[in-house]
Amino acid sequence: MKVRFYGFLRDYVGGKEFEVSLKDGSVKASELPEVLASLVPGFVKVLDLVRKGEVDIIYLLNGKPLREGDVVNDSDVVEVLPPASGG
Repeated sequence: MKVRFYGFLRDYVGGKEFEVSLKDGSVKASELPEVLASLVPGFVKVLDLVRKGEVDIIYLLNGKPLREGDVVNDSDVVEVLPPASGG
C-alpha cells in the first residue's frame, strides 16, 4: 500500500510517501489508524494528537474519502491530510 502524507503531517512521520505491506493483505477502515501507527514511523505521535483533540486528519482511499465500511488493500493508495482551511 502506498501512503502519502500532506502538510504538517510530513514533519511528524518523517517523509511524504511510504510503501508498506499489510500483514494480511487488507485491513478494515476502522483499523487503518492503528495499522499505520505500526507501519509508519512517527504516526503514533499524530494519533496521540488526534485522540487529544489537538488536530484532525482526513483519510482518502484512492482519491475518495475513506468510509467506515471500506476495506484497504495492499494495492491501494491512502492519503492522510489535515483539513483544508483558508479562504
